[in-house]
Amino acid sequence: MNFVKKHKIISSIVILAVIAIMITTVIMWGTSKPSADELPSAVTPRTSTPEKSIAESAKELKASATEADFVKLNGHANEYVGLKVFARGEISMVDYKYVFDKMSPSFALTQHQGDGYGEYHILNVANVQDLKNGDSVIIYGEVIGGTDEITGLPIRIMASVIEKQ
Repeated sequence: MNFVKKHKIISSIVILAVIAIMITTVIMWGTSKPSADELPSAVTPRTSTPEKSIAESAKELKASATEADFVKLNGHANEYVGLKVFARGEISMVDYKYVFDKMSPSFALTQHQGDGYGEYHILNVANVQDLKNGDSVIIYGEVIGGTDEITGLPIRIMASVIEKQ
């Protein structure tokens, strides 16, 4: 057998072996289920107990939320991810078409604090309808991170309770 033919045969065998390993891996990963110990800490397995009602969850959030401090959060929002907060302010940049955020409708919230103003990017996961630019609201939610790449707003909050004032 000449060198070129041997090389083609060896290359074909290697390619087939790699494909077989990939298929085996996909099959094994697709059928195995992680145990509760293997789940990331943010994932909790469902239990048979009934979940809290939306009203109960909202009540707990309102009771545990602290007022968002723009000065403290600005530039440090990633350090406060998960912090339950509330903020009062005026809405602008209302987006029901998922342009600013692919996860939910969103808007900007401008808040007067001290001698200045703070702006937050609010994800409207409560899916409250009929919000308009200029509406005054109070939101309750959790800090989910720092500067938004699309809007440039420095603090992102996922709001599960939004009340018009």
